[in-house]
This record gives sequence, structure tokens and C-alpha cells, in this order.
Amino acid sequence: SMNSNSYSTHIAPSKKQAIEEHSQNTDNIQVYCDGSGHQGNIGAAAVLFRMGKHPCVMCYYLGKDEAHTVFEAEVVGLSLAAELITTEEDPTFPLSIFTDNQAAIQSGEGFYSHLGAYLIDHFCSRMKKLARKNSNFKSTVRWVPGHSEVHGNDEADKHAKKATEGHQNNSTTPNFLHYGFLLLSISALKAAYHHLHITDGEDYGASHPDSTISIDLTLRSYNTPLPNLLLNFPNV
Repeated sequence: SMNSNSYSTHIAPSKKQAIEEHSQNTDNIQVYCDGSGHQGNIGAAAVLFRMGKHPCVMCYYLGKDEAHTVFEAEVVGLSLAAELITTEEDPTFPLSIFTDNQAAIQSGEGFYSHLGAYLIDHFCSRMKKLARKNSNFKSTVRWVPGHSEVHGNDEADKHAKKATEGHQNNSTTPNFLHYGFLLLSISALKAAYHHLHITDGEDYGASHPDSTISIDLTLRSYNTPLPNLLLNFPNV
């Protein structure tokens, strides 16, 4: 489907059809992205395949799973895919970006609350920039099921797992991903809170609706670097 963005999205109605469509895809450039949670750490990666060239890889370590979610990593994976296309000399179109996360694909179409919104915004603006720069720009973000023996997917998965090992595996990353800039996600904050206050036996969200909303609004309002943000929430 087309949206107000410069790219299209496509989610096949079944796993079987998605795999079939993938095997028939003839785009010269195909990029695969993935997010991974491994041993309490979250990482993202994208791998660009182009006919007759070695694959290009970008990795990024988001941080601990108390502060970040695999969903965020999937969205960061999309941004890494956009960065790979941006750094590609004379890119050819149409091209495809593949992810195994349907929610990440839909997040760019406004079906998200606010979670990870600033991350998908970055992807959208990157794609718009590419569209302005290339008159023949045509790009589709497509769903391809995970663990279905798709080589590109397996590679993205492997590099995303490697990314969870820490900052030392980071590629030279765009400014928006420089260390400390990623916001804490609401769901990870809540999960961490539950983890710390498990003995209270009460639902934090239900008993403190105002404070969860204020955390949400604070996250919406400021792209505060992560360390400062932690200082604002003594309970977390």
C-alpha cells in the first residue's frame, strides 16, 4: 500500500505467499533488516545485497532490555537499511527492504501510539531524502517471515545478534543513533518498573495512571539523551 511516505509497504496475506513473492523478487538491490534480543541486550542490523557486489552490513547496539525493546530494534533496523541505501553509489530502483516484523512495517503508516515514533520518523525522512535525490526512486518495505530459510533474513538475524554484544560492533552510525541519544521506551520502562516492584503486588499503570502518562508526555516532548532521562525518573 502507498501512504503519505515516499515508499510503499506490502504485507502478503500468508507466510507461504510472502516466501513465494520473495523468491520471485528481481530487484537489483534487496536490503534485509532485523532486531534481536539476546542475553538481556538489544541490537539491530541491516544487510544490503546488490547483484555482483559483496553484501554491505550496518549494526547497532541499542542497550539493555530494561531500556529498549526488540520492536525498537526492528525499527532501528529499517533506519540502518535506509542508511545503507543512502551510502550506496548509483542505487538502482525499484528496490526492496525486507523485515520479518509486520508491526515495524505498519508503524510508518501512523498505526502506532507513540512508541518508537521518533525512530520511524527518522526512517521516513531518510526515505524522503532519497526520493528527492533520485528521480526514479521506487522502494517497497516488504514482510518476509523469519526462520524460513531466506538467506538475507538469516544474515540480518546473525548480524543483529552480533550487535547485541555491545558498542564495539557498531558501524559508523548516523548522528541520530550516536551513543546516549536513543530514548527509553515506555514499554521497557514499565517492564523494568514491574521487575523492580514485583513484590508490591499492584498494577503500577492502574494505580498511578497519571505518572505513566507524564512519562509518556515527557518522552514525546524531549529527545533527551538517555542518561539525563534516567535522572528524571527516580522510581525507575
